[in-house]
Amino acid sequence: MSKNKLWQIFVSVLSLSILLITANSQETYSQNFDDFDNGETDLGDGSVIFGQAASIQDGRLQLTIDGQGLGFSSFSVPPIEGSSQGFTITFDYEMFDSPANNDPADGFSINYGDAALGEQGSAEEGMNAAQATENLSFEIDTWRNGDAEQGVNISGLSGGADLGQLAFTNGVILDDGQTVSGTVEISWDPSVGASFKTTGLNTDADFENVEVPDFIPSDDHTFIITARVGGANQDLFIDNLNIVTGGGDDDDEDGLPNSYEIANDLDPNDATGDNGADGDPDGDGLINLEEFENRTNPQNADTDGDGLADGVENGTGDYDGPEATGTDPLNPDTDGDTLSDGVENPTLPYDPNNPEDQPGTDPNIGDTDGDGLGDGSEIANGTNPTEEDEIDGSSYVQNFDGFADGTIDLEDGSVIAGQAAEVIDGKLVLTKDGQGLGFSSFSVPPIIGSSSGFRITFDYELNDGPGNNNPADGFSINYGDAQLGELGQAEEGMSGGQAIENISFEVDTWQNFDAEQGVNISGMAGGTDLQQLAFNNGPILNDGERVEGKITILWQPDVGASFTTTGMNTNADFENVEIPDFIPSDDHTFIISARVGGANQDFIIDNLVIQTGIFDGDEDEDNLPDFYETDQVGNLTDLNGLGEGPGPGAGTGDFDGDGVTDFDEYENKTNPSEADTDGDGLTDNVENNSGDYDGPDATGTDPLNPDTDNDGLLDSLENNSGIYVSAENPGTDPHNPDTDGDEILDGVEINNRTNPLDADDAPILWTVRNAQSVSPLNSILDTRALFDDENNRIDETTTIHTVINFRDNATGPFGDPEPFPLFEAQDVNQDDFAIMATGTIFITEPGTYTFGFNSDDGGGIYIDDEPVIVFDANRGSATSLGAVELSWGEHNVEFLFWERGGGAQCQLFVHNDIGDFSGDPFNVGDYKLLETSSAPDSDSDNDGLPDIWEEQFFDNLDQTAEGDPDSDGLNNAEEFEAGTKPDNADSDDDGYTDGVETGTGKWVSAQNTGTSPTKSDSDGDGLKDGVENPDLGYDSENPETQSGSDPNEQDSDGDTVPDGREIALGRDPSVPQATPRGYVQDFDGYPDGTTDLGDGSVIFGAAAEVVDGRLQLTKDGQGLGFSSWTIPAIQNSSQGFTVTFDMEITDGPGSNNPADGLSFNYGDFNLGEQGQAEEGMENRAGVNNNLSFEIDTWQNGDAEQGVNLAEQIDGAKSDLEFTNGPILQDGTSVSGPVTITYNPNTGASFKTEGLETNAEFEDVALTFVGEDSFNFGISARVGGANQDLFIDNFVLSLGTLGAPFQITDITKIGTEVEITWSSRPNRIYKIERSESLENDEVDSNRDGDIGFWEEVDDGVLSEGEETTFADEIFDDSKKVFWRVTDMGPAE
Repeated sequence: MSKNKLWQIFVSVLSLSILLITANSQETYSQNFDDFDNGETDLGDGSVIFGQAASIQDGRLQLTIDGQGLGFSSFSVPPIEGSSQGFTITFDYEMFDSPANNDPADGFSINYGDAALGEQGSAEEGMNAAQATENLSFEIDTWRNGDAEQGVNISGLSGGADLGQLAFTNGVILDDGQTVSGTVEISWDPSVGASFKTTGLNTDADFENVEVPDFIPSDDHTFIITARVGGANQDLFIDNLNIVTGGGDDDDEDGLPNSYEIANDLDPNDATGDNGADGDPDGDGLINLEEFENRTNPQNADTDGDGLADGVENGTGDYDGPEATGTDPLNPDTDGDTLSDGVENPTLPYDPNNPEDQPGTDPNIGDTDGDGLGDGSEIANGTNPTEEDEIDGSSYVQNFDGFADGTIDLEDGSVIAGQAAEVIDGKLVLTKDGQGLGFSSFSVPPIIGSSSGFRITFDYELNDGPGNNNPADGFSINYGDAQLGELGQAEEGMSGGQAIENISFEVDTWQNFDAEQGVNISGMAGGTDLQQLAFNNGPILNDGERVEGKITILWQPDVGASFTTTGMNTNADFENVEIPDFIPSDDHTFIISARVGGANQDFIIDNLVIQTGIFDGDEDEDNLPDFYETDQVGNLTDLNGLGEGPGPGAGTGDFDGDGVTDFDEYENKTNPSEADTDGDGLTDNVENNSGDYDGPDATGTDPLNPDTDNDGLLDSLENNSGIYVSAENPGTDPHNPDTDGDEILDGVEINNRTNPLDADDAPILWTVRNAQSVSPLNSILDTRALFDDENNRIDETTTIHTVINFRDNATGPFGDPEPFPLFEAQDVNQDDFAIMATGTIFITEPGTYTFGFNSDDGGGIYIDDEPVIVFDANRGSATSLGAVELSWGEHNVEFLFWERGGGAQCQLFVHNDIGDFSGDPFNVGDYKLLETSSAPDSDSDNDGLPDIWEEQFFDNLDQTAEGDPDSDGLNNAEEFEAGTKPDNADSDDDGYTDGVETGTGKWVSAQNTGTSPTKSDSDGDGLKDGVENPDLGYDSENPETQSGSDPNEQDSDGDTVPDGREIALGRDPSVPQATPRGYVQDFDGYPDGTTDLGDGSVIFGAAAEVVDGRLQLTKDGQGLGFSSWTIPAIQNSSQGFTVTFDMEITDGPGSNNPADGLSFNYGDFNLGEQGQAEEGMENRAGVNNNLSFEIDTWQNGDAEQGVNLAEQIDGAKSDLEFTNGPILQDGTSVSGPVTITYNPNTGASFKTEGLETNAEFEDVALTFVGEDSFNFGISARVGGANQDLFIDNFVLSLGTLGAPFQITDITKIGTEVEITWSSRPNRIYKIERSESLENDEVDSNRDGDIGFWEEVDDGVLSEGEETTFADEIFDDSKKVFWRVTDMGPAE
């Protein structure tokens, strides 16, 4: 221990001795930081040095370090006796900011309050409410950003409430690169206030005797200097710190400090009479010394002005009579019930004629009668606060009157949550303008009868201060199963993690002019987002505007929801909006949720009324609402709520004759006109919803749910007999989803042909291998390697599951996900793990099936070892779809999933219907989670044919294995093995009977085609097998039925063009065509789903495939990430080329705005490269040189959306031309041609048509130099699941058709031809000719050289806006083509 530390301990003990001897003496804390080693952080005197930057340096305390953004630091001094009577603080400081980098920031403050020792504080902002409740702060804000906060300030907290700026001088503290030093002097006296003076700053504090309202001092308060550097700027040093506590001098030695006596008109030199300690000048029963100790005013008998003298307010908290009220003499409303202490006297009865002056209440108890309603609120609402009131169980009324400002507990069961939320001026404030305090809410407990309907009304006020941010964010009114106190999602209602069932009435105030601002009805049903059910788009209020009015909400289960507002710029006016699948409950809560993220807008509500029950007329007075009768049967006579049957019949009281009265059907929400409301085969009366099966006449099942136990079996099938007869009579319990207790749902067992009553007869379900990797996972290859080699795994388990539906910390479209088996809990935030799920599916109806998976990150589905869908990249939660033809029988399924980092979830599903729906937008209602199923092996007649197969196709077991009932040449045993239909001679409807389609893959003859009998287009060339017969010649008159091609070869003649495409182009698919110079692709003749064009190009990405004769690269509603189409290098491309194609982009309405975009690229990337879509090939590994023509569709209003031309050289990308603007709007479609030109002499051109913002770039100078080895490609992506992108009629021509190139006229006179074209002045043009665009063996110039194009003249000088050139043709020429190329400016 240093000598310095020993000296400090001695002084502290000595000071304590002095304090014990002299009651009015002062205590001092003094610290000069000398004799401590550099880096010391413990001074051994009870103080606390906190923070990375804080330590002793060269005999001074350093709290921040210039150039190191180490955040907050502080120096805390323990409580010092006498501080409640006043204190003085002095110290020396030095601040230094190095030149350049950031400007000085952030600052520091000196604090006195109830913050804990070691509290880091909030630097130049003192203490926040989470750090202290009572605090006095002297603040120096050094951040030189020119705003209204920099400067010196006195502020504080009282009761947790911010006192605001009590004294403030705005200005610069120090400049960039400057050093300032000087002294700080602070004092506070409860009688005169606070003073704050500094020297040496550019802007000094000079505040004196500043009142600090409502601040409560205490000898238990600490002293804390808190500082920070967020932007890595400025040193702060402290030295020679002295803190002196106590009231100061007392000249007349009467125990009253001079300052106190002067402040309260007492003579500081007179210790006698009214001026002395025993005087009582105000006659309130307290002597001056007691007034000093209590902090009351010795010259005012009623310091707090509540009608009670200070002497009777003894502060005990118990009312012992008018002379000892127990109240606080410094608080006019001790119990916070808004009634003054002076009017509250429990010894007097409540006076209904004068309740404001004689309420009969206790001033120390906010709710005297304990009925949950505050005394002030009862007086305001005209009820007796001394007698417990009966609460109406079907309504909730709250006008927020009678509550003190700052109230956050109304004591009526409601919950006020959030930093901003409190009662102010008899209204509930949920957000505060200028304070970005986040989410807040007001929750009302469940109200009986809400499931039958409710009405909500309240007054609102929204106010946005001018300037700063625009209004934001909004609020919603919610009815659902969220918990009391749930903050919610404000203008977005409730999220899936906050509620499963919810109706939300939403007001989005964020004035950012996007597609979401406005009013909306939405909700959740079974955890699924119902999206926008009714929506008006538009601003709610403008910047600096105040709007107010009334909100009315009505919901009834048979009518729907209504939502009306008044006073907003865009009002809600929705009526009878259906809320599909929403399940109401009397246990549901009502919650108003609000937020301000960007520190904008007050939101205030008042006069809230919630009523539950029926809200409509009953003209025929039969206890049934008229709307209900009209909606159910169209009149008021058929149903009779007073009748009791028997039915059926109009007016009987049981209209549908199901044994349930019309009124009970209304109460039960069953259909009074349908005897079996849920269609499960049981009438409503036997489904008594008791939960117990008491026989066929009292099944206990739910009349609104056809499958009460959700096991996959209708209630009527489950008769609880305990005897399994068949799938139609399984004998299971309709209340137990797993009757035999083998942990497999009864319906799953029936689907898998096992006995749901026998635990030992369990089906084979998904077998899931779960493993965590020692290294990052980024692909299918990584995932397979993980499971193939145990050295790659940290951990592995194998589990059994009915479905694949797992989540950790991300969300998919299906509800009720399980934790990933490896972790057995959700939200554990694990990375680099994977699953491999294997199982079987049994197909009884051959056809095309659509499968899908939603994942975060990647994965793939494989059926019979063939890929169906693969997303081989990392992504956020998104859906991938794919389709595959499946034959009758059992198929092996494998599903792989991996998680790289961040969120994690996966779900595997199949479409409800047979067909290819992979190109349709994903709708979760169209799909179900994929369950395994297996082929049964029962063969009761021992004919080698499974009974189920015979029953499916023949409805009996009479067939034999040798029979051939469809006469296709295959007997039944062969049809079963092949998966073909034994009752259809041509199972795949391709024109060949099953017997001739031998499946060898080799054509022998029309009697042995080698094709598949279950695939109508075996080679995938777009032609049905039956029209392809290589033994027959190509029929040019009827090619669609006699193509002459091989049904086993996609490209019969081997010319890289598939047979179907050649037919579409009018060409013979059995004769190879010469490859044209360039590349042409119109995508015709390819079947939907094609991902290999057979021409050397590569289609890549989960979204990319041919659809309806066009190439689709992105799919709206499916966030499938990047996709691309790349074309191999073409000889002579370096000499220039022109590309044209048609493009269509469509964005579905709602959800996200259009995004993200596409680019056309020419560069040194590999075939199959996915690219960076609208960012070209930027930052792609191995791509050094590239020319990109970019279209950024993301409608987010930023500086990047629009069209762009860029070049990438040696890996560095540069934008050359750019036009900013939207490409398309939400819910719209744009289409038109794209023209791209590269000319090594004149540069690059890029033109589009049909977009909202078009490219019009011409002859843009380039540093980029093309090479013949460069590939071509279109790269696209959808990250946020928005926009379709289609490409069609793609033509790549070598040579440049330079703008404004166009041949306008060709005139032939004998053998001379004049060619005229649009030209530009002072340009050089090249003329070429060709007599065949398909055969490069032709000598078009008769000069001994051959080729597609032969040069005629490469130096034709422009004649101005139009140029003419004369050429000669030869007598034997059949046809001649000319091409004109712009070679650049004339020298």
